[in-house]
Amino acid sequence: MVLNVGALAGYFSFGLLADRFGRKPTFALMCGGSLLMIPATFSFPHSYGIALALLPILGFFTKGLFGGFPLYFPELHPTRLRSTGAGFCCNAGRIVASASPFLTGTLVSVFGSFGLAASAVAAIYVAGRVILPFAVETKNCPLPD
Repeated sequence: MVLNVGALAGYFSFGLLADRFGRKPTFALMCGGSLLMIPATFSFPHSYGIALALLPILGFFTKGLFGGFPLYFPELHPTRLRSTGAGFCCNAGRIVASASPFLTGTLVSVFGSFGLAASAVAAIYVAGRVILPFAVETKNCPLPD
């Protein structure tokens, strides 16, 4: 539940941050925060209280990132393809992510702990930060026709 409190704050904050600073900087912030918070939350806490304190911060970054998709994806596509393009972008990721339960089990057996496996999965946020400079900034831009 405390993870979800942070997630709600992240969802609601993404739009405000993106309107103020831009979509790309906000995605960069969320990716960077996720990259730091996953290992911090799953590898370092040695008590329940510390884990409980870290979970809302983890939720803010990892789930808050998803608050940007409904804002950003429609801005990338012309009107005639807007819903199809945004729907494809959102759901293609879900199809890829459907393999994650199998990947998680494999990574836990390879790395020997859930914390190390989760930290390895956090590498996806490195990929996000590498790809992000090539993304289009849509703040204050008109929607494509």
